[in-house]
Amino acid sequence: MTHRFDWRGHAIGVRADTDAPIELIARFLALTPAPAPEPQAGDALAADFTRDRRGWRISGPFGAFSAASWENAAQGLLEAVAFGFACADDDTLLVHAGGFVADGGAIVFFGPSRSGKSSLAFAAWRRGLETLGDDRLCLDPVAGRARAFPKCLKLRLPEGAALPDGRAGRRLDKGGDAFIGTLGDDRRLVLSRGLDGFADYDEAAPIRALVRIARDPNAERSRLDRMPATEALEDILGEASGAARMPMALVRLVKAHAPDGRIARLRIANGDLDGALDALLAA
Repeated sequence: MTHRFDWRGHAIGVRADTDAPIELIARFLALTPAPAPEPQAGDALAADFTRDRRGWRISGPFGAFSAASWENAAQGLLEAVAFGFACADDDTLLVHAGGFVADGGAIVFFGPSRSGKSSLAFAAWRRGLETLGDDRLCLDPVAGRARAFPKCLKLRLPEGAALPDGRAGRRLDKGGDAFIGTLGDDRRLVLSRGLDGFADYDEAAPIRALVRIARDPNAERSRLDRMPATEALEDILGEASGAARMPMALVRLVKAHAPDGRIARLRIANGDLDGALDALLAA
């Protein structure tokens, strides 16, 4: 049966032969499912989720893959739904970035894979800050605001690593609002957006700072430095999809944050996530 999920006026379908995948999406992406007729030609079907003797198979616009365990299949299905929404046209920019809200403003941090976005977002969530996400954010460069995108926070965990504590030191409910799955070469702790501390999709926060992050294994402590606006603009353009629709609005957004030093570069020292978070809060 096919179910429809809506996010900010965009709808995608997920077809599954059991309720478990639909309940997973509803709980972990905080989206409400609605039964829908079988999709017609041209309808947006984000994923077709089926089970066979070898495990689970997920196919859709992104391609197809199989998973032997439910946890790995679950992570793949959530990614497929996020991919479906990422392909929707919108009047905002979808940016490969993380962010949280502090003192009423959004601190947006961007950088390449493995630069520390998920670790910083998880640290912010644990500390009690309202968290937008760790991998995708929606930016409105005209209004200068950021909002959450339907994607789970996924923290890399080395093999054999213990499950970290959650928000306010509480133990995470593995199997309830968190699970560990492997997609590709990454073993990830996946958190439900239904947990306290994740921003609602309808909430838009004014952007307080734009920060380029990178890990610095040679640094003794994390450090925040001002970043030239031209360099920041080039980096953000490289991380944004749909930027060609509103390039001048993005230029104005970056320039508006440059005079007060609210465009910065954060170098994250090994083992110094708390220091890096403190530096971001001071941005």
